[in-house]
Amino acid sequence: MAISFSVFILSLTGIASLLSFSVWEKKRGTRLFVEVRAKLDSLVVRAVKICTERIESLDSPTLSRAYNALIHFLAIVILRVIKILEKKMIRVLNTIRGRRELVSQGSASEFLKEVSKHKNGLGHH
Repeated sequence: MAISFSVFILSLTGIASLLSFSVWEKKRGTRLFVEVRAKLDSLVVRAVKICTERIESLDSPTLSRAYNALIHFLAIVILRVIKILEKKMIRVLNTIRGRRELVSQGSASEFLKEVSKHKNGLGHH
């Protein structure tokens, strides 16, 4: 899953970078790397054509399995995100309600020890 997430972040960063670059070019009124872009465009068109031909040659059960695997993966990711959000919301609600977990930070102060002794002493009378 970490690899898929890394690829997703890398792709998202690349798309955002391309859009930012395009906006920057439009503001300046210039185009950079015109020749390289033309070569890359033809390469992408060729790659899309090859991929399309290969996808069409795949049998239906293979595509169905791939689609089911993708849906399963997305469902697991969504479930994990919901569980994380649920835990955070429970923590926030408990904090608001005053039910947060008390963590011991060492021994009690002398004042609390005296109050405890006094409280315990009141119960015996």
